[in-house]
Amino acid sequence: ENGVKLAGWDGFIIDNWFSGNGKAGFGAYEKNASITMTGNRIEWNKLGGIVIHSPVWHYNICGNYIDRSGGPGIGILAKKEDSCQDFSIVGNIIHRSGKPDFRPLETYENAAVRFENVRGMVFSGNSMVAGCDDNSNVCECVIDDVCHMHDPHNGSNEMRLEKVTLPDGRELICYGRR
Repeated sequence: ENGVKLAGWDGFIIDNWFSGNGKAGFGAYEKNASITMTGNRIEWNKLGGIVIHSPVWHYNICGNYIDRSGGPGIGILAKKEDSCQDFSIVGNIIHRSGKPDFRPLETYENAAVRFENVRGMVFSGNSMVAGCDDNSNVCECVIDDVCHMHDPHNGSNEMRLEKVTLPDGRELICYGRR
């Protein structure tokens, strides 16, 4: 039910189209490492666009288009006791993700991106739009250059959080600045 379900090391996922899957476009739920994802179109997946669980290491996620995910466009969800580190996530477009179109969403699943217990991350130059859809010319929240995590050696994962309430009453948790 995933476009790709990965368990292993040293993978290149380049120039694919993962659409309409029952779970994630890309799902990594077991130990894996050293993955490069570039130039993929990941859209209309019920669980999320890119969903990664721990333990994982060394991901390079660059230049992908992620659209209309039924959860976060990119979700890296690590358990505190596991290692989840060394991510470079740069130059992606994450559009209309975290949508409750496919299923009811749990807390924080309506985010464009969701990172839990991740160390050593660069997240920059990504473009995200939340709170708007095809039939709207106005977006309530536009986020860019967000979620700068720093100093992984002492465990500090400081992020700026902002809660945005949409006109229909839904709340979005935005990482970074509006």
